[in-house]
Amino acid sequence: MPLACLLLLFTTLAYADSQALRAYDALDYSKAFQLWTQDAKAGDREAQYHLALLYRDGQGVSKDPAEALRWMKMSAEQGYTAALTELGLFFEKGTGVTIDYAEAKKWYEIAVAQGSVRAKNQLGILHLNGRGVPRDYGRAYELFYESAGVSKAAAYNVALMHERGWGRKQDLVEAGAWYSVAMDKGEQGALEKHYEIVRKLSPQDNDAMRIRTSDIQFELFVHGLKGNLQGVLALIGISLTVLATGLSLFLFFSKRLSRRRDPELELRFSQLAGNGWRRWMLLYRPQGAVSLCLRVPFFLCVALAAVTWATFFVPPFHVDYFVGSVVITAFLPVLRWAAISVDKSRVRTLL
Repeated sequence: MPLACLLLLFTTLAYADSQALRAYDALDYSKAFQLWTQDAKAGDREAQYHLALLYRDGQGVSKDPAEALRWMKMSAEQGYTAALTELGLFFEKGTGVTIDYAEAKKWYEIAVAQGSVRAKNQLGILHLNGRGVPRDYGRAYELFYESAGVSKAAAYNVALMHERGWGRKQDLVEAGAWYSVAMDKGEQGALEKHYEIVRKLSPQDNDAMRIRTSDIQFELFVHGLKGNLQGVLALIGISLTVLATGLSLFLFFSKRLSRRRDPELELRFSQLAGNGWRRWMLLYRPQGAVSLCLRVPFFLCVALAAVTWATFFVPPFHVDYFVGSVVITAFLPVLRWAAISVDKSRVRTLL
């Protein structure tokens, strides 16, 4: 019963939030304000974030920077990533509060730890201008580059650093290539800056710039894959698990259902595999190539489950890590059962 009530509450909040978003998209700011106010007072961090933006921009309510700050801070303190980033901007720009670059840096760093690309770009700007931190062109460039695969503003900032020679030798070819990348992402002003540089370069340098643009796009693609290594490994693990699940079901229906429990088989298998943790963790000699191959996704999922559970219990908390941990852990018994089924089938043939 408590679980049913909890599910009903979540469903109600989600429906109300979707109603508020539809009202906002239809420019009915008053209705959106009413709906988000109800949810925000109930503690919904996403509603608190949207309500803060309405107070900041004066949509559906009189503009009130102080009230916007209050709601944004409430959302950020609950760990809502967009609110963490926005709260940093409030302190950086002085929205409802005195400008405080050190405080802005604090909130940006928390948002960056939760994966916010926008916050990483804003943190780079603080390092670039020496606001709240000592000026550090190297750190600024690093933050911009790490964000450039997703953030058009970050790609523009990388280009600007190459054009101005900030912390590195001035390089118009490199700058033009990065402006081209930012332009492709839709960054306003990048088109004009790109053609400004094109007019300054020789035909040979323009050819080199076009080649460099392709190279940068490939670099960003590879960098993005490395940044999502955990997701890639989880995808591989789940894919292998699905294959193993299919194989285990085939073995179950084709062999296990038609056979009764064989005491002699169980005795021989226990002598081979042992009991307890050694057997559960498949820490015995595999019986054939199929059994060996099944151990690969099993041990991979054990490692991924350990990493994701460890990550989940280290603040800030990530709901997606929790879901991933549960999914991967749930497949472990299936993989183990598939490997043991193959081993028992092999042992049976030797009886």
